[in-house]
Amino acid sequence: MELQHAHVSAQRILRQRNALALASLAFGVLAIAGVFMAFSRDREVILMPIVHSPLTVSSAGVSKEYLEAVTRDTALLVLNRSPETLDYWMTSILELADDQARGGLKRDLMKVVTEQQGSQITQF
Repeated sequence: MELQHAHVSAQRILRQRNALALASLAFGVLAIAGVFMAFSRDREVILMPIVHSPLTVSSAGVSKEYLEAVTRDTALLVLNRSPETLDYWMTSILELADDQARGGLKRDLMKVVTEQQGSQITQF
């Protein structure tokens, strides 16, 4: 009787192991298929700079209108500074900069910040 009970218990554990292995295999195949689909599709991101119409950027390239809007917004960020917002101004410009250029750019921006710190002049 004890041998039969051990055999039934072993068979139950074997079925559970096989079911778990099958479920793991199915989830693995689904994950690989999802990654493949994500990398093979053309992706579109809808970006809305400060404009009246939505612009799209796809993996095929960017439009002239998008580049103009981003350039305009970046120029506005760079040129619009006041003594109250100097830290935000510097941080925002450094976030846009390339990693390799950040050191020299931060040094130059710190000069501007120290020059304008006690000033009452706002530049637009």
